[in-house]
Amino acid sequence: MEFLLQRSISTPLVLVIDEFQNCASVAPSFMGDLQRLWDKWRKHSRMLLVLTGSAASAMREITEGTNAPLFGRASAKLILQPFSTDVIKQILTDYHADWRPEELLTLYTLAGGVPMLEDTIY
Repeated sequence: MEFLLQRSISTPLVLVIDEFQNCASVAPSFMGDLQRLWDKWRKHSRMLLVLTGSAASAMREITEGTNAPLFGRASAKLILQPFSTDVIKQILTDYHADWRPEELLTLYTLAGGVPMLEDTIY
């Protein structure tokens, strides 16, 4: 991580870490290390660090609690909402023109409008 932060001083970089809430379980020191490195390099770095996760409560715990390792370090936060039934209808029409209404109901019931789940199920 430090190498990437150093490199981003001269070359803009985008680093996306998906399912970020799992990093601490893989490497217990990761959150503290990231906090330390980000604090050290962020003023000089041209890195866009994007942290994503599907466990909203865990992501909030990591970034919003006053004792959280990344508290106060986010420059933006985007919370994605599930697709509406109208959007799911359009997706079904685009990819499966012969879909039936009960398939829409089943898909929405199982996936709740979450894109990856819908792709996996259908």
